Amino acid sequence: MSDKQTYCPDALEQYNVEVRATTTLYQFREGKVELDVLFLTPALLKDIELLSLPITFIEFTVRNLDSKPHTVEIYYDNSADPTVNKESEEVTWEKHR
Repeated sequence: MSDKQTYCPDALEQYNVEVRATTTLYQFREGKVELDVLFLTPALLKDIELLSLPITFIEFTVRNLDSKPHTVEIYYDNSADPTVNKESEEVTWEKHR
């Protein structure tokens, strides 16, 4: 993002990333609030069925740094691009009930 104020005025600044075998942890901070976003892909070689699933779990953890309450809103969006081989392929989705 080249212009944080125009695109998303309340976005947090990323200060750390840790890439591991099955997880990636992004850490953000703004003022007195920290946010961890953990992506977990259960790619365990011992479980071929689990390995074949196109699943990534996402965990959001918010911490206050001043022991005071804060209002935090998280917006997450995901593209279907990784699910196709070509951009021309159609992707459909539905809400899980």
